[in-house]
Amino acid sequence: MGLISRKKNINHRSKISIKIKDDFDIIYNEFIKNALPSSFLENFNCFLKTNEKKYLNISKIGTALHFAANDNFKFAVLNLKRENKKSFNLQHGGLMGFRLFDPEDYINQKISDLNLLWHDNAENIGSQYFLNPKYKSKKLENKILLYPCHILLNQELSTLENNNHLYLNQSINLSKLLLKKKKFSLNIKFFNSQNDVLFKNIWRNYFDENIKILESNISSKGSIFRKYDLVIINDFSTAFYELLYSKKPFIVLNSSPNVNLNKKFLKAINGLKKINLWFNNENKLANFLNENFDNMILDWHKTINSKQYINLRKNLFARENFNHTLFVNRILKL
Repeated sequence: MGLISRKKNINHRSKISIKIKDDFDIIYNEFIKNALPSSFLENFNCFLKTNEKKYLNISKIGTALHFAANDNFKFAVLNLKRENKKSFNLQHGGLMGFRLFDPEDYINQKISDLNLLWHDNAENIGSQYFLNPKYKSKKLENKILLYPCHILLNQELSTLENNNHLYLNQSINLSKLLLKKKKFSLNIKFFNSQNDVLFKNIWRNYFDENIKILESNISSKGSIFRKYDLVIINDFSTAFYELLYSKKPFIVLNSSPNVNLNKKFLKAINGLKKINLWFNNENKLANFLNENFDNMILDWHKTINSKQYINLRKNLFARENFNHTLFVNRILKL
């Protein structure tokens, strides 16, 4: 790759602005001048020329991540599309297609000739992401895994949710309440990110050795869930999809779902409250678990056969298993 410029072109960036109508526009103009990626401005030609001849021997290219995450890949695909070649995207995580707006969704839709989503009934191809969906019951051990989805310093609206607050999130209060009864073995795993050490230190200060903190890199598409009787999550993220797909016992503790979720998704998840799989309040959840934990786990087959549970899975997954034949045929038709 050519030499990347590490310096901002202040002269060029000073010309980037929108017409000011209110105070937010003033903030936006200052922000965009400083935060616009250099691949859009100073290093545009460098990225374009470096990736000019990549993948030219193929007619179609696909990814599950790189359209939004990799500048070199984006420019390579841009050059391919200038030659009338095709690109496709595979969903790699939760909520895609169910958000009012998301930068990643927008990029995937704009660049892809085909954007394959797990819930797409028209294509009916299904998800390539998940492992075997069959749920296997285990001996009851009163083992609970807390699996919070913390997002810090992120561009998404979910950053402002209370479940992302370092100290005020509901998982901390729930853990305090459950430890009082000394009934459960509590474990917690944080999302593998640069904030791991911060999260772990906070929880160690609160709970010392009373809650086992797992290593953050020991999960593969929900396989970690198998060791626990119940998984408690605090968001409708990829883990939510993994638990639903595998039919593993879970509960969502969340008092303020993301305001960026569309009406179709909100309507689908609302049924979880009727079958005690979504709680707004940690005190009510703690009381429920202390009184009903055994019955909930032992009668889990009733939950997964309930109308609310079945309807939600139908909304999130077009089919049970990924159809390889349909997928290959659909790509060949591009």
